[in-house]
Amino acid sequence: MTIRFFVFRQNVAYLCEVIFISTMRKMYLFAAFISAFVLAACGGDSTSSKVEPVINVTPLELNVSSLGEDKTINVEATCMWEADTDVDWITLSRTKGGLDDRMCVAKIAENKTASSRSATIAFSNSAYALVQRVKVVQDGYTVDLVCPEDIEVDYQSGSKTIAVRSNVDFKFSKSQSDWLTVSKSNNNLSFVYSENQLEEAREAVITLSNADYNISEQFRFVQGGKPQSGGSDTPGGEDGEVVFYEDFDAQTATYNGDSYVEDYVNPTGSGAADVFYDYSSVLVRSNIPTDDDGYSNYAGSGVNNLHFQSDASLEIHQIALPAVQDKYELTFGAERYLSGDDNTFDKSEFHVYLSQDGASWVEINYAMPAGADTDGRFDMATASFRLKEVPSHLSIMFVSDLSKGHRLDDVKLTAGGSGEQVVSLEAEIVEITTSAKLSATTAPYGGATLTLTMAATAGKTYVAKVASGSDWCKFEGNATTLSGEMTAYRNSVEADVNVAYNSATAARQAKITVEFSDGKSFNFTISQEAKPESGGSGDVGDVVLYRDWAELPVCNEREGFDYVIHGGITVGGKSNQRNFTICFDREHKLATWVAYPLHDAHIGSTGRTEDWQYGPGVPTQYQPNLSKSYTGNYDRGHQIPSGDRTGSKEMNRPTFYYSNMTPQASQFNQGGWASLESDVRSEICSDTLYVVTGALFLTTNDSSIAKSTTDRDGKTCPIPSHYYKVLLRTKSGNTGKAIKDITNASDLKAIAILIKHKSTCNIQNSDYISISELERQSGYTFFPALNDAIEDEVKSQCNPSAWF
Repeated sequence: MTIRFFVFRQNVAYLCEVIFISTMRKMYLFAAFISAFVLAACGGDSTSSKVEPVINVTPLELNVSSLGEDKTINVEATCMWEADTDVDWITLSRTKGGLDDRMCVAKIAENKTASSRSATIAFSNSAYALVQRVKVVQDGYTVDLVCPEDIEVDYQSGSKTIAVRSNVDFKFSKSQSDWLTVSKSNNNLSFVYSENQLEEAREAVITLSNADYNISEQFRFVQGGKPQSGGSDTPGGEDGEVVFYEDFDAQTATYNGDSYVEDYVNPTGSGAADVFYDYSSVLVRSNIPTDDDGYSNYAGSGVNNLHFQSDASLEIHQIALPAVQDKYELTFGAERYLSGDDNTFDKSEFHVYLSQDGASWVEINYAMPAGADTDGRFDMATASFRLKEVPSHLSIMFVSDLSKGHRLDDVKLTAGGSGEQVVSLEAEIVEITTSAKLSATTAPYGGATLTLTMAATAGKTYVAKVASGSDWCKFEGNATTLSGEMTAYRNSVEADVNVAYNSATAARQAKITVEFSDGKSFNFTISQEAKPESGGSGDVGDVVLYRDWAELPVCNEREGFDYVIHGGITVGGKSNQRNFTICFDREHKLATWVAYPLHDAHIGSTGRTEDWQYGPGVPTQYQPNLSKSYTGNYDRGHQIPSGDRTGSKEMNRPTFYYSNMTPQASQFNQGGWASLESDVRSEICSDTLYVVTGALFLTTNDSSIAKSTTDRDGKTCPIPSHYYKVLLRTKSGNTGKAIKDITNASDLKAIAILIKHKSTCNIQNSDYISISELERQSGYTFFPALNDAIEDEVKSQCNPSAWF
């Protein structure tokens, strides 16, 4: 016999089914079983637990770049949930879920407007009146539309194409001008213009605009007037007329130190009004003057000349040419001198180029007097040429293949001459395979500088973007977008990709995209490793960033200070090595210390890159603009010297970051301080020398030093009262041990040098102090990686005779 019955538990009916057994004994057993079952089904213990409905989501705020991203939201719930958003630019991977649905991906579309925007994603259960909201904030699109400089052409008919740097589409219009036709292809503007029959110049105004972003930029297209009765739009043109002359003698330079070209140029001549200069690794010197017959075979201007360093070049742009003249003679004083060499001047080591646009260059021949002195003396070089097509302006470039082997003075361009070589400045277009390469796709947690190389045929444009990870991965100058056009002279471009220090214990990735106007595109993913759990972040107490890096002072987390590691270089065949670390003081606009290792592997034949730019890792508003030096008699004083990183360009380039500079009195920087830097290099050893260089504001400044100066933008920059260096190495120099592993204080030597900042620098014995004393005055703790048992003894050393 079968019996069916229901029991209820929490309003749920359970169907129970049993079979009767005929015997009484089994009936009793059965009854007991049923009683127990019913009690259990009805709840039994009135205190049984009940799961509360909960919805928890993380994170509660998403910050997204304008390019859009996929963001993961973690959901912890004990009940069913629904997800919804109030905007159409967010798409959710799921709109409902339950206990086992722990993740929802929000796909956030690109923001193509200039304004930031925000939205909310709600996770809810209406039955239990539960709701959790996630706020989404997305940046507005950063528009990069750079208006071209005014375009100037001569009176003759012709055509011209330029590239406009822009990361948004734009429209163009021109003022009424039937003599000029303009067309657009991608970011290129093409101009076709007829001959100007009038003596007066004429112009059209070109407007570039984008209504979506409310942008409007203008530039002028100017065509010169036609020379009448033998005249020209540039005065003169007669044979023998000096069109351009430069002696670099605007003021007297120093014998050494950082004397930069722009401070000494002195252009004259009928075509010199709009001249400007560009240079790389060239310094001005006042020794070996060309007016001294002990140094020169021709009677030159004397005073100053240019000294070409490594990979050096000088460009002179915008020399206005007379429209009626096509023959010219270029003369310049040049010298070759390398100690111990046969210094007979070799023209294959020193090159001269001409250009009509400052981008596409043609090399020309020149003559140097035969039998030049083998000991190295200045002599006058001459190049006579005829221009096949006469442009309105001419650029001249000088390039040296030697490192510190050439000097230049007295550059003169004269109308007329024999015109023995015919020069066409129309560049030959060479087909180049469109490509983009990244030097590495991995980076250490300490940061790195990678190199992005892009190549394409002249006329093609490119746009490179940091598509994600732009808060810690940027191009040089803290840019997230780069764009430009390839030329016949420059059909490949290199750009730094700066990867910042990763303070998190999780790895991260950045994405870079490169698009060319021919439709080809390239994508790169940079993976940066996480900071080790044991590395210490400075979040609590006095924690060393990396105990394996012996040079580092203690790095406390302090408001207004930025710790930046510059790395990613190859040293001694090992890649992804550290270069140097800075502690940047935002208030004083300089690094209060720069710490670095110094070894033979850091030293080589690479000269100064002169690649001046803002330092990555420090917001640019806190850095001075040092594209030119500080005002007054203050140099851009390196903390880590360029001379300490001559092993390669990648080592040397970061030494020219503005964040590595301080305002130093010129004679201080170029005198005793430069000598001290050289002395420090003499202490390089196999075990590595560890150096900390810094600036302090301890007292009122010396009477010879101002309280502050200004940068190129007029921003006030305080001037330090003192400079210091702290040095640590093993005595023998070849123990093969790390600093932290040395347990005997007598195996190490250490010292500090603290110098009052004055107009000159004469280091005295009293300037040498113990590291302990410098710690007392500065408030910093140096070399905490020292073994604790010997740290005090090592830091108390002060034995100047053991150094240099």
